[in-house]
Amino acid sequence: MTIFEQPLDRFDIICFIGVAGFDMMRFENIIEPAPSIITPTAWEKLFGTQVNLPQVHDIMRGLRRVVDDYSDRVLIGETGDMPYLGDGTDELHMIFNFDLMTHDTPFTAHGVYTNLAVQYANMPMGGWMANTLNNHDSTRAISRFDDGTAPIPRAKLSIALMLTLEPTPFLYNGEEIGMSNYDVPQRDQMRDTLALLMGDILLKDGHSLQEVYPAMQKMSRDRCRTPMAWSNAPNGGFSPENITTWLPLNPEYADGVNVAAEMANNASLLHFYKRLIALRKATPALLCGDYAPLDVTNALVLAFIRHYEGQTCTVLLNFTGMVQMVTLSAPMTLLFSSADRATIGENEVLFPYEVVIISQTA
Repeated sequence: MTIFEQPLDRFDIICFIGVAGFDMMRFENIIEPAPSIITPTAWEKLFGTQVNLPQVHDIMRGLRRVVDDYSDRVLIGETGDMPYLGDGTDELHMIFNFDLMTHDTPFTAHGVYTNLAVQYANMPMGGWMANTLNNHDSTRAISRFDDGTAPIPRAKLSIALMLTLEPTPFLYNGEEIGMSNYDVPQRDQMRDTLALLMGDILLKDGHSLQEVYPAMQKMSRDRCRTPMAWSNAPNGGFSPENITTWLPLNPEYADGVNVAAEMANNASLLHFYKRLIALRKATPALLCGDYAPLDVTNALVLAFIRHYEGQTCTVLLNFTGMVQMVTLSAPMTLLFSSADRATIGENEVLFPYEVVIISQTA
């Protein structure tokens, strides 16, 4: 039995007992190169020569063959590399559109349009992608996109984007209540190994901790990994009062950024998430429909159509903090408005950061 056949047998057993899918994290690094090609630099000792080797694709194809013996299993890769979709049918089922959450993609209507055009053009037939704006390795979107003016309206726009686009949406714990980045205040509380490694290197080079620590905080992924805030109780209700949590709680939990407080407030970000998720589940075009961009004569508004069988939904997202005029086609039925409007017309003004979803049924 080869080094790869035994893990494939184990995958088969796991699928057989009912596991629905696999999130493949750091799978690009599972093959080690021959010792003769390893170079001595610090980063390459970690990953540099142990990433995206051709044999990884052989393993992905083997895993796909195992999973395809079952009708409802899925392989999801924590990667944005299109080649891991193979020909669309023989490697991973789904990869992430990570470019959408980087600073290389401006959080504007044009930036999102451009990103989606590139992704769709490069995705093989039968392949699929997932969208997310938050994960355990990146700064939280509510902090990343905040210019100090409208964090909650922009957060609502962000989740509306995720839940109305065609790719599968992935949500990260805490985003639904608006948890923001938190810079761990002391070095002995920091857990991110790469940030600690960088700090140790700089300290050995003669820099002081006072000089180094702000850079460590900026690099550290701890700031998006703080415990979920459940209530305005000690440790945010995450752990008993006498427990020291693995990472410190973001103190914003005492200011209402916690589940209990938002559950009690119908106007909260959490309830906005719940409303949109319910709408998505109840609307076939949003759940299963094809995506097509739409021209509404305003480049500052992201507009697109989702169509499935007899239903068409038009989605309008005002990415600005100003009112914007759009031109639409009638007849229309208003399904959702973040501004709680009652009607929608052919020539309409969108409020700052407003989300509008319209239905046309044949």
